[in-house]
Amino acid sequence: MSSAVDTFLSRFPKVLRSGGQAMVQCPSHEDKTASLGVTEGADGRVLLKCFAGCPTDAIVAAMGLSLSDLFDAPIPTSERRELASYDYLAADGTLVYQVVRFEPKDFRQRRPDGYRRRRLPGGRRQGDRRDLSFEETIVNMFTRKIL
Repeated sequence: MSSAVDTFLSRFPKVLRSGGQAMVQCPSHEDKTASLGVTEGADGRVLLKCFAGCPTDAIVAAMGLSLSDLFDAPIPTSERRELASYDYLAADGTLVYQVVRFEPKDFRQRRPDGYRRRRLPGGRRQGDRRDLSFEETIVNMFTRKIL
């Protein structure tokens, strides 16, 4: 068993082991026999099943632990990376802003000057295409570049 499971089981005076599972007395209710099943998940986390019906958060709270204590290591977060950027140009060809696509799928808007204000110079809102002329809209549709 993993270190998280062994650490969890070390808090109990009597542990009944059978195969890959252990049975202990549930700390969240009065228990004379072992009714809490403890086993290791595929990723090394502690899996709990109270056969009297206690929820996992109640079991963990009765022991003075948090749900994060049931894991060996923090869950890895994926780094987001830029996949594409879509340029939005003014009629004179200057870059007004970009929409950037990230992996995992997410879209963010950015301005060339780095500011994140909602309003652009001239009072237009960022992302508002109603003020763009037909020519500006066509230019925006065909100037997308894949990074």
